[in-house]
Amino acid sequence: MCKGQQGGMITIEAATSAANTHTDPGLVSAAAELEELRLSEQNSSNGMAQNTRFPLHCRRLLYSIAGNTRCVDCGVSNPQWATLSFGALLCIDCSGRHRQLGVQVSVVRSITMDSWKHTDVLAMLEGGNKQLADFFQRHGLSPDGGQAQAQTHDRYRTNAAKFYKKNLSLHAAHVRDAGMYKGRDQFRKNSPQKKKRRIVNVEGSGNGNGIANNPSGNQTISPSRSGSLCQQQRAESESTSSVGAKA
Repeated sequence: MCKGQQGGMITIEAATSAANTHTDPGLVSAAAELEELRLSEQNSSNGMAQNTRFPLHCRRLLYSIAGNTRCVDCGVSNPQWATLSFGALLCIDCSGRHRQLGVQVSVVRSITMDSWKHTDVLAMLEGGNKQLADFFQRHGLSPDGGQAQAQTHDRYRTNAAKFYKKNLSLHAAHVRDAGMYKGRDQFRKNSPQKKKRRIVNVEGSGNGNGIANNPSGNQTISPSRSGSLCQQQRAESESTSSVGAKA
């Protein structure tokens, strides 16, 4: 039970009632945990709940996300660490390699031992290993050949990875501001970036190189365009594509 901003008491039962449009009891319980974590932070003097581990039902929800039962980088089962920056799970060995990249590239947390903030948990629930792996594959950043390990970790420094990280952070903030957590499907369906995206003709409309300009002057990528996203121009053209809109 937690005290709300107006002095009212918020209980698990009240949070469950607010999420009564959902039949998945695991999601309802996770939403209640998130709401209590949010209120604990609001009522804390420093804006952060003290010694808050990753909530139990949120953790169960986290491991139910596609790809999350294996390390996103090496495929080892039962990953217990996370790259918060990319919303993905890691084994202990790969978490060490991410630490070597520096916090400006990848912030690493333990799922079971570290403290977690409300927005951090949302970023993990809205991220996912398969989502990130598919993103890298679409942009030609999947490891291949004898330099696989080096390629795996160098990809987190690319412009494509920077935009993924930025969009995930923005998406998590949008989910936070929307109030009670309603699950991944809800926020993908109503993603503001998804609403802004222009439908691009498969044959390639726009300027002839697979990039189309929308009315606001932003650029979106035609589905017919392929190749690596390592180049800055293509990474920038992805800025209107929401992490939350692509599972």
